[in-house]
Amino acid sequence: MIYYSADNIWIIGRRQEKDGSDIAGYHFVINVEKSRYVREKSSIPITVTWQGGINKWSGLMDLALEANYLAKPSNGWYQLVDRETGELVGDKMRAKDIQDNGKFWTKLFDETDFSEYIKKRYTVGETTMFADESQEQLMDA
Repeated sequence: MIYYSADNIWIIGRRQEKDGSDIAGYHFVINVEKSRYVREKSSIPITVTWQGGINKWSGLMDLALEANYLAKPSNGWYQLVDRETGELVGDKMRAKDIQDNGKFWTKLFDETDFSEYIKKRYTVGETTMFADESQEQLMDA
């Protein structure tokens, strides 16, 4: 295959989300092979169910664990991490209580720099070409 002229190449995989033996939706994984906007070789998970549509909190739990905002101190239990001290804080929670809990994620975004971590994790550098010079100075040169 020839990829040279494409700006973005994203490959989407899926597996079924089941409720018992019935299909309730799909877990999609977007694999970024080539992009000008998203870091290459990134995987972006998205869960879509027939009842709820796109789960806006998809994949955040894995990112929070990866970045040490959330820890798994014992089998099946999760707890928030104080990023300054590294101590576990708050009550222990099960995965099912965290994954679709909008209040939990809103609080994490509001009280920490988790959104900045996600931005750095996925975006390709975003700087201006001429950081120290104004456009007028460049035009006069």
